[in-house]
Amino acid sequence: MDHPDISVSWNDEQLWDWHARLRHRLGDLRLKLHRHKTHLGTCADGVKFLGLILHRNGRRLPQQAILKFSRRIRRLRWMRANRKISFGQIRDSLRSWLVHARPANSAGIRKALWRRLRF
Repeated sequence: MDHPDISVSWNDEQLWDWHARLRHRLGDLRLKLHRHKTHLGTCADGVKFLGLILHRNGRRLPQQAILKFSRRIRRLRWMRANRKISFGQIRDSLRSWLVHARPANSAGIRKALWRRLRF
């Protein structure tokens, strides 16, 4: 699986070869790989990318994202109770998170969180 920003391989030699070629190509353009943001490693635990954790057999949401969404729900409830936010703004906020979560294997967690929504 290749992506302009991520390359995944189960072969360490291939990863290091891609890394060297990319570093050389960027050097021709007078650019460098960021040493703290360029990672080579095992995919066994998944790879964090664009707010998801990519695995060989799918994608999932990090636990931290689910906790943050739960806090967001509480904050939106408080804001609504204090008339600081409209239902339209709540709807837009919830929809944006649900669209972000949809590509992950998250149907169960989305349903569970959706059931908790009472405003």
